[in-house]
Amino acid sequence: MSTNVPIVFHWTAPIAHTLGFLTFGLALLTLAGVRLPILVDERTAFYALAAAGFLACSLGMAKISMEQGWMNPITLAGMILGTLAILLVAAVYFGFSLPFIASDRAALIALTGIIGVKVALALLTVWLKARG
Repeated sequence: MSTNVPIVFHWTAPIAHTLGFLTFGLALLTLAGVRLPILVDERTAFYALAAAGFLACSLGMAKISMEQGWMNPITLAGMILGTLAILLVAAVYFGFSLPFIASDRAALIALTGIIGVKVALALLTVWLKARG
C-alpha cells in the first residue's frame, strides 16, 4: 500500500537509531558478563534495556508510520514485536512464569532478540527507502 505522504527527514530518526544501537550494545555487554556501575544485575539491565528500547521505538515509530503507513508489513511486524516486548516486561515485573524464560538472563536474552529484530527492521526500512 502506497501513501502520498512525502518522505522527509524526521528529527527523531538519528535519536531512535542511536538509542537502538546503544540499547542493543548494552544488552550484549551485560550478557557477556561486563558489569557496568549502574547495572548491578541482569534484572536491572533488563529494565534499563526495556526503557531504552521503548524510548527508541516510540521515536522511530512516528517516522516509519508517517512514511509507510500503519498497514505496511514492516510497521505491522514492528508493532507485533513491540507487543511481545511489552508482554515480556509485564511478565517479568509481575513474576509470571513463561515457557523457555525461567530466569532474568533468559528474559534479557529474549528482549535483546526482540530489540535486535526491531533494529534490523528499522535498518531495512532505511535501506529500502534509499533504493527508491
